[in-house]
Amino acid sequence: MGIGRLLRACLMALILAAASAVRPAAAQSNFDRPGGDYLSSAITSGDPVDCALLCERDKRCHAWSFN
Repeated sequence: MGIGRLLRACLMALILAAASAVRPAAAQSNFDRPGGDYLSSAITSGDPVDCALLCERDKRCHAWSFN
């Protein structure tokens, strides 16, 4: 009986961990997140995906904007 409870608890922990997995950045049009700006980079490709990649690779980055 104790093993069954342990297995159920482990299964629930795995389900919760999978549900809270990190999702890739999503763009929002015409939205500004004021404050905390620390970096500005020129993106020569003109592709917002490149901006998102820069943010995802930087631990300090929580949001990005593309102008």
